[in-house]
Amino acid sequence: MSVQPNDPLHVVPLSEDTSQTIRNARVICILFMMTVHIWPGSERILAADVPDLHHVFYTIVVDYFGRASVPLLSIFSGILLAQSVSGKTAYLKIAAKKAYTLVPPIVFWSVPIILLTFAARLVLGRDEEVPTTLVEWLNALFGVFGAPANSPLHFLRDIFIMSIIGLAAIFVFRRSQILALALLGLFLFNEHDGDGFILFRNQIGSFYIAGMLIALYGASNWVPRWTLVLAVLVMSEVVKRFLADPLLAFHTETVLRAHLPRLAMTLLMWRIGASIYRLGPRFIASINRLERHIFVVFCSHSVTIKFFGLFALLTGLSENSAIYLGFFLVQVPICLAIGVVLSIVLKDVPLANGGRRSRGTAGLAKATP
Repeated sequence: MSVQPNDPLHVVPLSEDTSQTIRNARVICILFMMTVHIWPGSERILAADVPDLHHVFYTIVVDYFGRASVPLLSIFSGILLAQSVSGKTAYLKIAAKKAYTLVPPIVFWSVPIILLTFAARLVLGRDEEVPTTLVEWLNALFGVFGAPANSPLHFLRDIFIMSIIGLAAIFVFRRSQILALALLGLFLFNEHDGDGFILFRNQIGSFYIAGMLIALYGASNWVPRWTLVLAVLVMSEVVKRFLADPLLAFHTETVLRAHLPRLAMTLLMWRIGASIYRLGPRFIASINRLERHIFVVFCSHSVTIKFFGLFALLTGLSENSAIYLGFFLVQVPICLAIGVVLSIVLKDVPLANGGRRSRGTAGLAKATP
């Protein structure tokens, strides 16, 4: 990427190590993210009446690593947006590319969920909510005002919104850094002052903007030190256990409690992603092969999980069952295997994969959700 004279942006190109870290993290994050969605869902899993060791395992995998996946992916998406901006950037062209790579997969992978929901209502007689009005159909297919039928894909919707906001912010940033930072701060304040008004998950906005600013100020290749990771992990636990609710106002305490644990685990996963090279070139090659398919794995896993739910319904399996741990452990590998097969079968279907045919460093800007 070339930096134009007098351009206030200080975006430096990604090193090969950073590009590999992003590939590693994408695979790790999406695998852990799936644990939040597997049947019967994170809330029931974490509240299950199970032995203490099982509960500790679910808490670490689902509540810690699983919930930190979206923030780290958001940071890298923000970094990559800034990377896509060069001296004479066609902002509308970048926005159109983001729409092409992020919106069609939401529609494509929501359709099977809608069909399965109708089937469950008609064949099994279950009281499933199905779209009936125009607004409900818009939400089910596109996630306009509510989560799409394939609910995990609200992440793609929010990333698309943040891409547009990010491009506008970079446009202003080039003219006035102070004004751009003030507008971004105002946006985040409004998103966190209650339930938000644009994003489904306001934390996506926080971490996306953090990633964008990391890149805009020349730190695209930064990797958190282990000392920082450990310090934030300790701070997170202290805040979680000892911070009194009335200490902070304007939702700050709520925001801090929501962000700090995710920040701590995000830094940990970032550091792990940067350290995977120690496992050797064969392992890295396997990660890279899997990374080619991980987007479709992410988009399709909710469809596969519907069938796990059907199996549990027919067999009477419960999250409180003694054998549920085994059921928990097989869901992600099976979702992964089916997703890889679907990615291969649908490799020439842009609606399914957002046109993600590029590989390697050059393809990362397209490949990150």
